[in-house]
Amino acid sequence: NFSIFSNHLESWFRNFIYNILVYDQIEQEIERDVVVKITRTDNSLYKESITTSSKSQNISLSTSEQPGSWKILATSSDLSIEKNIFVEELELLNFSLENKTLIVKNIGNIQFKKAIEIAIGNVRKVEPLDLKVGEEKRFRLSAPEGEYPISVLQDGKSHDVGTALLTG
Repeated sequence: NFSIFSNHLESWFRNFIYNILVYDQIEQEIERDVVVKITRTDNSLYKESITTSSKSQNISLSTSEQPGSWKILATSSDLSIEKNIFVEELELLNFSLENKTLIVKNIGNIQFKKAIEIAIGNVRKVEPLDLKVGEEKRFRLSAPEGEYPISVLQDGKSHDVGTALLTG
């Protein structure tokens, strides 16, 4: 007998813990080498490894891994079992400053097609975005000479990016 126990995938932390259990004929849990294959929604291989049954395994997914139904396939001798896990859609941007440029990068796993509001001090400007996964857009910042706090408003949340010394 064979089973895979798992917890819910936390979409923000992208952490998934699972445990493969193998039982003998009298339903006693036994330790055994198990081949584990984890495949993405499109059936591409995410990871293949040999592990020992009864030991917890951890998958830490990047935020850009494709959403949808993934599979864990565990095989040991003539036994095999498959379990589906669900990776949720994650809309997530990263903001950084490089000299006088604001860099906005889509680090989520779906296309980002919304507007953001860029604040240079008290001056605000709305910018539409259409970023594919992994894509970035750069905004050249300008304001009268001085040092300004830079922030971005996205979906009602303010993100303080840093301070920029601007010269016009």
